[in-house]
Amino acid sequence: MVNSSIPLEKKELLKLPGVGNYIAAAFRSLHMNIKDTIIDSNVVRLYGRFWGFETNPETRRKKWFIKLAENLIPAKRHKDYNYSLLDFTRAVCKLRPDCVNCPLQVKCNNHSKNIE
Repeated sequence: MVNSSIPLEKKELLKLPGVGNYIAAAFRSLHMNIKDTIIDSNVVRLYGRFWGFETNPETRRKKWFIKLAENLIPAKRHKDYNYSLLDFTRAVCKLRPDCVNCPLQVKCNNHSKNIE
């Protein structure tokens, strides 16, 4: 059970010590089942590879990238989508991607660069 003193609104969560965008979004999405967009360096890497755009450590803070990520979150099953992103970037689209076994390889703009 969640402590009733923990706010559910993102603005309020961000006021808590040590809580940034990632923690606030993960708490809301994964624990409270509230639609929110989880963005970390792994998600940036996946989207950058898939659509073929350059990324850097600041990409996750760019308004255009945040808007892209927000537009990709489905209205239903957003919690499953976020868990899937986390699992997929851990198992397949990691730093050294497993493109050969990737179910997205046909459409991924990075696929041909990573076949070993």
